[in-house]
Amino acid sequence: MTHMNGHHYTKIKNLSTYIVLLSFILFTHLAVSQNESKKYFSVLDSAEAYVYINPDKALALLNTIPNPIDKYIEEKQGDYYSLLAACYYEKHELTKSYQNQLLAINAFENKGNLTETAKTCIEIYLLLFLSERVEEANNYKLKAKRLFEETNNEYGLLEIQQLEAYAEFANKNYAKSNDLLLQDLHMYKNVEKKFHYLLALYMIASNYTYLDDLEASHIYYSRFKMLKNAEDVFEDEYIFYNAVLQLDYAKYHLKINQLDSVKNYLLQAKQAHGYFNDTAKQDYYKINIGLYGAIGNEKMRQTYTDSLNDFKNEMLNSNISASYAISESLKETRESLDITAKKKRANFILAMVLLIVFLICSAIIYRNFTAIKSKLGTFETSLSEFNYLKRNQQKLGAKVNGLEEYIDSLKSEIKDISKISNVELQKKRIRELFKTMQLNSSNIIKNGDSHLQIINELNVEFFKKLNDVHPNLESSTQMICYYVYMGFKNKEIAFFLNLSVRSIEGRRYRINKKINENNLSTTLLEYLNTLMQPVN
Repeated sequence: MTHMNGHHYTKIKNLSTYIVLLSFILFTHLAVSQNESKKYFSVLDSAEAYVYINPDKALALLNTIPNPIDKYIEEKQGDYYSLLAACYYEKHELTKSYQNQLLAINAFENKGNLTETAKTCIEIYLLLFLSERVEEANNYKLKAKRLFEETNNEYGLLEIQQLEAYAEFANKNYAKSNDLLLQDLHMYKNVEKKFHYLLALYMIASNYTYLDDLEASHIYYSRFKMLKNAEDVFEDEYIFYNAVLQLDYAKYHLKINQLDSVKNYLLQAKQAHGYFNDTAKQDYYKINIGLYGAIGNEKMRQTYTDSLNDFKNEMLNSNISASYAISESLKETRESLDITAKKKRANFILAMVLLIVFLICSAIIYRNFTAIKSKLGTFETSLSEFNYLKRNQQKLGAKVNGLEEYIDSLKSEIKDISKISNVELQKKRIRELFKTMQLNSSNIIKNGDSHLQIINELNVEFFKKLNDVHPNLESSTQMICYYVYMGFKNKEIAFFLNLSVRSIEGRRYRINKKINENNLSTTLLEYLNTLMQPVN
């Protein structure tokens, strides 16, 4: 009996050893996977900064993430496909953009992210509507509206309302379009992101030209021009809409035979010829045909007529190819999604089987060797403490490697600033300190972690509270939030982080979209000021 008990004990002990080794391997694998994921998450952040200023560079960065994508960035697959779609849209490769938008929707839906699913539906709606696939486009618009209603997203519902006005505008129902826009114009004006206000003013001014009310059109056009240098309005967007309005005014004056005014507006529009879309190009040719026909210059009229016919033939061939490509891409995407769904089901079943086996083995260990639990707990605690010490050692090493003398020279000034009780005066002194740091220490401060460490020393409470409320923000995003909170302008922030002003504008827009998307009247700075107020 003693021999049998000893043999049984040995078998259980060996089994427990295997389980401990298996657990260690699993923990190690998870740790490595998490580190790889963080690395590729930073790639996504870098690519996002280049989407609108250099889409080729953004694509090159995204292509560094290896396949299968879900292995490395499972939590951010939707963001990955959305960035790809945006890159291809900027490169005018609409088929690829459409295909990646479909993949983004699938990824967001799988994660239960209703807000991002709705936003992607809007992007697909615009893509299909401009391709004159109205019925399919409306299905995506209705889906976006339903999801925004489910999540009580007021800003999203405002976007839907503007889409409806845009549809009437595109269908030449100018009076109805203006009715929809004017009733909500105060809401567009009060939203921090001024693009929707710009678009509303553009459509209203354009609608009035077709309704033969030039005076009203110029009233809203003057408001439109006031947004030229607004922070949230991209320059190329303003140039495009302004050029289209010049063409609208040229058409109006051609209709009433004021040919000198037609020439003047055409000349202004021509300066933005490189920003024309297909519709604007056709309008430009048609107005010139009408102008030279009225003047009696048959040669120039025929030249523009030939150019218009050539352009229409190019468009026809392009539309045929694009329609076929989109149909094929939709088929391939659906097949890909089906395969992905099957793989996920198989992986889920395998994971459940492994989990059950693991639980059974764990129960055996728990029943027979309670001491192992205590040892594993001690091991995990030691491992956690080791990792904590290792991370701190790495940070300390990085800081000592170039920042020690520099930080020592700033200590007395930081101490003085921390004693100031007046918040506004304290902010002013901190801004002055930051500028001095950037001008005199560019050869010392070279990585974001060290930079953020100095900022943390200046205002620990800010980063602690921001991290408590928004724990998923990247370090670079936290830095931008802090600079905004301190009252720096986009130009100053761009200088501090060695980025372009355009890049900072895009990052700031997306940060506000991520952390403050449901409040129509509060700016990012106001939101941060409210967040940092002491709780009574």
